[in-house]
Amino acid sequence: MDSELQGRLRNTQLPYHSAMIPLYEAVVNSIQSIEERCGVQKPDFRNHSIDVTVHRTKQKSMILGSVVSRPIEGFEISDSGIGFTDDNWNSFNRLDRLHKVEKGCRGIGRLIVRHHMI
Repeated sequence: MDSELQGRLRNTQLPYHSAMIPLYEAVVNSIQSIEERCGVQKPDFRNHSIDVTVHRTKQKSMILGSVVSRPIEGFEISDSGIGFTDDNWNSFNRLDRLHKVEKGCRGIGRLIVRHHMI
């Protein structure tokens, strides 16, 4: 059975109340990447990092004495894990792959994360 990525993305809904799921999925991937780098069952995370940068819209004007919450445009996540190896990148780009099924992954997060990368 063939699948078309653009059609799958169009049919993958992200409800407003679940808006943080792409960030959650990306951070979980960072944790797994660090685990892969360490090559042990219980890695020592003190020697590794996951950095999350929040990108917000530019401030339009300065209003003295008020706090204006600018909408979030996206996130940038970096980690000290193994990274997007060829195998990880190929898995990310292939729908419903069972690459991390032993870790309980279902391969759905890539659709939500990728949907917001495009």
